[in-house]
Amino acid sequence: MPIVTAIEPQKRSEQRVNVFLDGSFWVSLDIAQLVDLGIKIGMDVGGSAKEKIEAESTFGKAYGASLNYISLRPRSEKEIRDYAWRKKWDEETATRVVERLKRKGYLNDESFAASWVRSREAAKPSSRRKLQLELRQKGITDQGVSAALANFDEVDALRRVIHKKQRRYPDRDKFIQFLLRQGYQYDLIKAELDAEFHEDDYPSI
Repeated sequence: MPIVTAIEPQKRSEQRVNVFLDGSFWVSLDIAQLVDLGIKIGMDVGGSAKEKIEAESTFGKAYGASLNYISLRPRSEKEIRDYAWRKKWDEETATRVVERLKRKGYLNDESFAASWVRSREAAKPSSRRKLQLELRQKGITDQGVSAALANFDEVDALRRVIHKKQRRYPDRDKFIQFLLRQGYQYDLIKAELDAEFHEDDYPSI
């Protein structure tokens, strides 16, 4: 039966160790996993015990990678599962990662959706339609989308876009086409342009 012959700290991470089996590198684990699994030098490892430890090693590395990924910005559950697919994690590992992220409070679609809308409002005003599309692409349910946009002020968003982009579009018709492509309704665009600009700047439609 294989025997654990060495346990060495990793040079790049103080929280992880490399475990050697019969003199050869076997798996890497974080210290908490090492303790929970009761792995010690001289321990016999075989059969189901070996498979369990290998699965824990895979999970630990996947969870660490997911934390790095989610640290860049908040993520939805779909984004984490898509990331898992790109990394070729098996379904069991991916599900365990998602469940642990949820338990730790790192993954919550409701919070993610609200954060996404706030971020867009602050940095890149968008139409309700565009935000709905973005959130659905992130895997947010219709109910979650509605909740995130419950207090969204589309008129304010449109006004901010108009003030920011108007100089780029001296031609009113082209500006309207641009705003339509951003997901704003024609009647709302017309009303705001008529209210915001003098006839000499943008003649009424």
